[in-house]
Amino acid sequence: MADNLARIIAGAGALGTAANMLVAYANYRRTRPRVQVDILSTVILAGETEDGRFVTRQHLRVRVRNLGGTAVKLDRFELVLW
Repeated sequence: MADNLARIIAGAGALGTAANMLVAYANYRRTRPRVQVDILSTVILAGETEDGRFVTRQHLRVRVRNLGGTAVKLDRFELVLW
């Protein structure tokens, strides 16, 4: 009888832990990290240098906004030109 009671108590504790994990996961899915990336302006400068070379430079202004409740850290920004 004592064995069965211990198993019932252990099972109830395991069910409570599983329910807690499920609620935590659902809360994370609701408030997961979300970011918005906008390119605000593009400036292209072209001209000759003092030594007669023709150069083109492009300047971008990029805004990254956090839309979620979770903190977001930008580790790397990569620009690929085609």
